[in-house]
Amino acid sequence: MLSKPLHAAGPWIARLWILAWLALQPAHAQALFVDKATPWPDIPAPPRAHVSWVSEQMRVNGIPMRVQVFESAASLEEVVAHYRAHWKIPASRAALPSDKAYVLERDGETMIARIKEPFYDLVKVRAMQDGSSQGTMSSSLVLGSEPRLDVSSIPFPSGAEAVSVVESIDVGSRSKQVLFAASQSYARVVDYYRVNLAAAGWQPLQSQATPNAQGESAAVMLFMRDNQQLSVSAGVDGDRRLTVFNVNLVTFDQ
Repeated sequence: MLSKPLHAAGPWIARLWILAWLALQPAHAQALFVDKATPWPDIPAPPRAHVSWVSEQMRVNGIPMRVQVFESAASLEEVVAHYRAHWKIPASRAALPSDKAYVLERDGETMIARIKEPFYDLVKVRAMQDGSSQGTMSSSLVLGSEPRLDVSSIPFPSGAEAVSVVESIDVGSRSKQVLFAASQSYARVVDYYRVNLAAAGWQPLQSQATPNAQGESAAVMLFMRDNQQLSVSAGVDGDRRLTVFNVNLVTFDQ
């Protein structure tokens, strides 16, 4: 077990989570995480925006979700006003726990949220230096869904703890990405994958390591076996004395 809380595991977790998130390709469902009888809500696009899908069918920690990203020529203030008008969010007071729609600022981002059972809709937007804005739009099926960290089919060293699990259904493939934190050293985690995957019949396709200013390394490894591809991105959170690593397993249709 880890002696320190994972939510405070430092910048490497955030960086690896972003890598995991961006690795998901635009998806068109072949099998559904959500019953077709439950129509997804439509989140209106921001003004003057280019919108694209991250995934139309995914699960994050067991919760069905769909995610889009956008870049808008409109300012952050215009985007917030746009959603305040659509979701009838008053601008005259702070958000209350009982509100069905609200605006919050956190970690340099503005979040506009709406609860419309069984879904939770969230727009996250941040200002860019040129006055434009960019962000994400997501819908989550929260009512009737139970959060869980399903790490089945993902190899990982003993003692590592899962932080998040992202599953996606894409054209011709399914993927599962798990972000781990471990008290073991970076070298032991990297050796675990190099030795154990080779013993299990995985063929190495790529392996590289890059040291940072503190002399610690970040590794990227890629393996293939039959109709599956497995990638590992690992690094060190020196402040927390943890090794954090993202494992992505992609299974291609045969």
